[in-house]
Amino acid sequence: MYNFYGCSAKATDEYESARRKVASFVNASDSREIVFTKNASEAINLVAYSWGLSNLKPEDEVFHCRSIFLNSLNFSTNSRIILCIFLRLGEY
Repeated sequence: MYNFYGCSAKATDEYESARRKVASFVNASDSREIVFTKNASEAINLVAYSWGLSNLKPEDEVFHCRSIFLNSLNFSTNSRIILCIFLRLGEY
């Protein structure tokens, strides 16, 4: 039988080791400041969402061109989200 606990413990150790190496490389004060995401869009949305939770008030309006994280942010902060849709010339 395969030892899942040992495998998952090793994976966690390797993951945390990578986090410490990245923290050292970017001169972070703590490895807990390092967050891995699957792509740039996810990283941008995570930063925007966490900033929005801390800074938006109900009377604020947010103009944004992509709505990936906006619905949950809207419900969490009660702010007004205005979605802008830009089309290339000639598109309808």
